[in-house]
Formats: sequence, C-alpha cells, structure tokens
Amino acid sequence: MHFKIFLTFIFTTIVFCALAQIKSAEVSVVKDGHVKFGILSESGELLVPANFENIVRNDPYYFVKQDGLWGCYTKGKIFIPAAYEAVSFKITSKLIKVKKNSKWGFVDFNNNVKIDFKYDQACNFDNGLALVQLDGKNYLINQDDKIIKSGVAGREFCMEDLSEDVAIKNQFSDSLLQIRKSDGKYGVVEIATGKVIIPFNYDEIKDYFNGIIKVRKDSKWGAYKDNGILITEPKYDSIGIFWAP
Repeated sequence: MHFKIFLTFIFTTIVFCALAQIKSAEVSVVKDGHVKFGILSESGELLVPANFENIVRNDPYYFVKQDGLWGCYTKGKIFIPAAYEAVSFKITSKLIKVKKNSKWGFVDFNNNVKIDFKYDQACNFDNGLALVQLDGKNYLINQDDKIIKSGVAGREFCMEDLSEDVAIKNQFSDSLLQIRKSDGKYGVVEIATGKVIIPFNYDEIKDYFNGIIKVRKDSKWGAYKDNGILITEPKYDSIGIFWAP
C-alpha cells in the first residue's frame, strides 16, 4: 500500500512539473486594421485570446492593455479589469500596483482597493514594506498603508520596473537539425539521416529556441516542436519566442 502511495506521489509530481513547464509565446493578428496580441501555448491553445493592444507576461500572470488601459489576465479570465492607466508588471504580497487618476495605489486579486490612489510613485512590496513617494517625500509603508519610516533616501523608482534585454541564441547551430530548401520552399531535416522533420512548405523558418521552431507561409506565422509535431498552422501575423515559466 505504501509503495502504491509512493508511486501515486511520483506520478502526480511528474504531471505537476510537466504542466508547470508548459511553454507559451506572444502572437498577433490584425483585426479591423489594428494589431491585437494574445498568448499561445505549445499545445496550440490560446491562453490569452488575441484581443489586446499589448501584453506583458510574468507567468502565470499576463498584464493586458485594452482601449489604452491596463488590467491582468490569468487562468482563462481577466481578474483585474483593464481600467488602469498603468500597472506594475510584477505581483508581490498578493497585491497589484496600479495607477488611476495619475496616482498609484494597490488592489488585491478581486480588484478591491487595499491602498488608495494617492502616491506619486510606488514600488512593489518587499518583506512587507513598500517604498512610496508623496508630495516629493519618500516613505516606507506597510500593507495597512501605515508609514513605517520617513525620509527614505531617494532613488529611481522602481527596480522591478526596469526592463532587461534578453539575448536569444538560435539553437540550430548546436543541434542535429538543419534548415534546407527544396523547390523554393524551406523545411527542416535531421542532418544525420536526412529525415524531414518539418515539410518543405514554408517561405521562411527561424528562431529555433526551447525546442520550438517558427515557420512562415506567405505573411502568416506558425510553429512546430522540434520533433515535427505541429503546434499551429501559419495564421498569426507574428509569433514571439516560446518561454517556459
């Protein structure tokens, strides 16, 4: 009996880890002359429908922009409506930093206001405290919006809002796969055997990364896994890099 329980535990752990590592990428389509973005999983499922003006991902959350305002999307639904002028692309202490009427405050996962919109600047909570700025002065506040320390030395707001450029290495150079051309079309073959992994149907193939290869037919993009399994036919105006959480 204990052995069966152990096997069940191992199986559950493997399944959980596999689910946790699902890769996904940003995709775009043109609707009524406007570019709209969504998030596509490696299974071909749209985790976030391609309805938004912009998406910033921080798994498992997707910060979405619609009609010029920001909200947050996860688990197949918007849980913070697109109603804010700006949002921090990171969530700490189960609070989301959002901007309304040019002032920063914090809401919870039910969009309840936990800290009112009154700060000129604000940082996410770290160890229960957040750096905020009000009328040119910096303070540390707790999650009850109580001032813990005044006169905090000034610095640029905020470290979590700084972006980092990520270098993407094309993995074709290190793999046993190679892009080849036949009758004016591109495909992917296994170098050692010549086996066709991706058929010669495409006008462009690029960005082999994280086990996924992007393909273009006419002006639309699709994607394959590097074992030849099709993720999606070319139907998107763009597809980004597939990342694992």
